[in-house]
Amino acid sequence: MKKRTLALLCIVLVFVSLFSGCGFMAASELLTLPAQPSEYAALQSAINQVINAGAEYSSPVSGSRRQSVQMVDLDADGTQEAIAFFKTMEEKPLKVCIFKQNDKDWNIVSEITGEGSAFDSVELIRLTKESTIFLAIGWQIGGDFTCAMSVYSLKDLKPVDIGSFNYDEYRVYDADGDTASEILAVTSPSSESKGVVSLYKYDGSVVQNVSQAELTNGAGSVKVVKTGYLKNYTPALYVMSTYEYGYITDIIGCVNGELKNLVINPVTDRASTFVTKYYYARDINNDMITEVPIPRQLKSSEMLTTSSNRFMLQWYSIDSSGRRTLTMTTYQNDNDGWYIDFSDLDYEIVANTPETGGGESAVTFYHMAESGEVTEILSVYTLTGDNRYSRATVGRRFMIMENGDKVYAARLPQTDDIQTLEEARQEIIERFHLLTYDWDTGEVS
Repeated sequence: MKKRTLALLCIVLVFVSLFSGCGFMAASELLTLPAQPSEYAALQSAINQVINAGAEYSSPVSGSRRQSVQMVDLDADGTQEAIAFFKTMEEKPLKVCIFKQNDKDWNIVSEITGEGSAFDSVELIRLTKESTIFLAIGWQIGGDFTCAMSVYSLKDLKPVDIGSFNYDEYRVYDADGDTASEILAVTSPSSESKGVVSLYKYDGSVVQNVSQAELTNGAGSVKVVKTGYLKNYTPALYVMSTYEYGYITDIIGCVNGELKNLVINPVTDRASTFVTKYYYARDINNDMITEVPIPRQLKSSEMLTTSSNRFMLQWYSIDSSGRRTLTMTTYQNDNDGWYIDFSDLDYEIVANTPETGGGESAVTFYHMAESGEVTEILSVYTLTGDNRYSRATVGRRFMIMENGDKVYAARLPQTDDIQTLEEARQEIIERFHLLTYDWDTGEVS
C-alpha cells in the first residue's frame, strides 16, 4: 500500500512540475523531439546546430504526421533516420533536413528547401508494389491554390523531385487496385472552372496526372473529403461541397484505370445526392461500405398541428457503375442526438413534434392510411433533469437508454397482448441509435 501511495505521489509531482508556472511549454515545443536517452543527445545536438544558424521548428499543420522531428527508416536498412522541419529567413524559407546516424554522431545527409508560409503536410508513401518509400511534402503557398505538393524519390537518401502539383485537398490510397498507392488531389471550383479530382500515379520515373473527374457543375466550397468503399468493396473518394441552399456529394471511383464521377447526371451535370442539411456519407450500418444519405419527403397531415423533420434519410450504397441500392431508412433527430432505423416498414409514416418543455422533448410517429387518417404508432422522448428516470417509465413509457445527462424513452400504443408488447419494445430498443460521428469525418478545416 505504501509503494502504491508513493507511486501516486510521484505522478502528482510530475503533473505539478509540468503545469505549474514556469513549466508551461509553447505549442511548437510540444511537437518537437522530446528529451530522449543519451543515444539521442547527439541527434539533438545536430538539430541545435540548424536552429543556432537561424532556423526554428515548423511543424506540418495537417495530416497524421505533425511532429517537427520524425523518426523513420527511409532507406530500409533497418535503422531509423530523422526528418526535421524548419522555417528560416532565407529566400526559400521552408527547410527539411534528413539526418542519419554514423556510429554515435548524427549528420545531415540531405536538405530540401521550398517556398511558402508553412508546411501543410508530409506523407511517406509507397508508390510501387515494393517497399520503397517516397516523400511527399505539402507547401502552403496561398494564391489561387491553397497548397502545392512535391513528391521525392529517396534513393541513397538523396531527394529527387519526381512530380509537383497544386491542390486544395488530397488523399492517398490504392485507387486502381494495383497494390500501389496513388495521390488523389482535389481542386476547388473557381469562377472559370468546375472542381476537379486528379489522379497522380508513379510510372517508374515521374509522378504525373493520368486521369481527372469533374465535380458537380455549380458546386461551391468543398466541406468533406473522405475515402470509403463502394458496394463491391472497391475504394472511392467522397467529396461533399456546398450547393445552392444545401450540400451535394460527388463520388469519384477508378474504373479501368480512369477516374469517373459515379453519381453525376450527364443531363443536369450535377450529382444525384443533394441534401439540405449537413449529412455526409458514412458507413451507417457497419458493413464496411460507405452509404450516401438521400432525403425522402414525408407526407403531412391536416390532423396534426405541428411537425418536426419532414423527411426520412434513405441511405444508399453505390457500386462502380453508379447503381445505388437502398441499405437503410432512418429518421434523424439532430437536436436530441438520435435516429431510428425505419427500414423494412412498408407503410407511410408521419412525424409530429408536440409542444413540450420542462426537460422533455418528444417526437411522435403515425401511420397514415390512404384515407389520410393517422394512427399513433410510436413516441420517442428525450428527458433531462433530476426526475428524468421516473418520467421515463410514466404510464406506457419504457426506457430505451441513458447517455450522460439524458434519458431516452419510448411509448407504444395500448395492447393487452403482453408478449407482443414486450417484443415491440425490444425491437424499438434495437432500432434506436445515438448519433455518432466518425473519428475521421473528412471535414475540411
